[in-house]
Amino acid sequence: MPEWAGMALLPLSVALLGFAIGRRFIPHGELWSLPMAFAALTVGLIATGWVALVLAEFGVFDFGWMLLVTGGASAILVLWPLPNATRGQPADRPQSDDGWARWEHLMLAVWLVVALWLFFRPHEYIFGAADAGVYVSLGAEIAQHGGFTIRDQTLAGMSAEMRAAVLRPLPNTPFADSYLLPGFYVTDAAGGELTPQFYPLHPVFQAIVYGAAGSADGGMRAELLLTGVWIVLGTLAVYLTARDIGGPVVGALVLAGLSLSALQVWFGRYPTSEALTQFLLWAGIWSGGRWLSDRQPFGLWAFTSGLSFGAVFLVRIDSLILLPVFSLLLVWRWLRGWRRADSWFAVPFVLLVVHSLLHGHFLSAPYFYETVGYGVSLLSRL
Repeated sequence: MPEWAGMALLPLSVALLGFAIGRRFIPHGELWSLPMAFAALTVGLIATGWVALVLAEFGVFDFGWMLLVTGGASAILVLWPLPNATRGQPADRPQSDDGWARWEHLMLAVWLVVALWLFFRPHEYIFGAADAGVYVSLGAEIAQHGGFTIRDQTLAGMSAEMRAAVLRPLPNTPFADSYLLPGFYVTDAAGGELTPQFYPLHPVFQAIVYGAAGSADGGMRAELLLTGVWIVLGTLAVYLTARDIGGPVVGALVLAGLSLSALQVWFGRYPTSEALTQFLLWAGIWSGGRWLSDRQPFGLWAFTSGLSFGAVFLVRIDSLILLPVFSLLLVWRWLRGWRRADSWFAVPFVLLVVHSLLHGHFLSAPYFYETVGYGVSLLSRL
């Protein structure tokens, strides 16, 4: 496959999957608005990442296989008859007669040009020792070998004396007594088994674009540029939230202010998981606000919110501290009378949280139990 072909097929695959899922929530004949398109794109991205994650967890990740699975799922959803739906009231009429509303697309096009210059000049972290380099290395490893667990034959061939000399001991880390390199735990020294640090969804997305690029050089560059994509989407999610709350002028001011902030530019170029976390959190907040305020189509906003918030738990282990907040939300929805849209939020959210816990136990045990244990230790001292 030519190098350009993978990079062309990937966004088409994501867009098709997002459209195939999104159209099942939107009444037939309804004109798609910008918020609907953004929700569908968010859903398509998360679904694509989840498929790739499952393939990687079974050690069989391959860009071609991922395209085959997502393409097949899209075809089934497009061909499957749409559910019966009532039109109801349009959800996305302009909130005011302000002239900004008519110029929104032009404003966003101009902003996107500026954003490309601001965010798509990445810091070139390639090797480990810093978190950014560990993420990039792990993304390449998944793309090249198909999974998370690494078998290092050089390590397996070392004598016990040599391993004692070159490995850094970790006396307080469960399930690992040393690490070979920062971010890569040694979980079976005799067998050469290494277990990577960090939660999986961000490096899996990096593996996807690495595979799409078709070469090592192009793959590394694609991994670094991916962070710019996340920060653009995260900034748009914040903009849409502000637009819903205060109207298009407030949204435009928030968009400009956030885009020009030093922290936003920094993390837009730094290939760690913060930019992806921002995108998912704010996509969840934005669509969750629409769901809780009973805007139509109810199911689309609830599903996008549940999927986005659930995906955060596959990106960062420290998101576990948010579980009480979401538990209270679900209890409140239950007490006030459970609706079908509430299930569209709860089911993907709960399934992804459970998935994150299973991944932590089976494929990232040293990192998972060390971090959770540290958090429990802190709470016990309060």
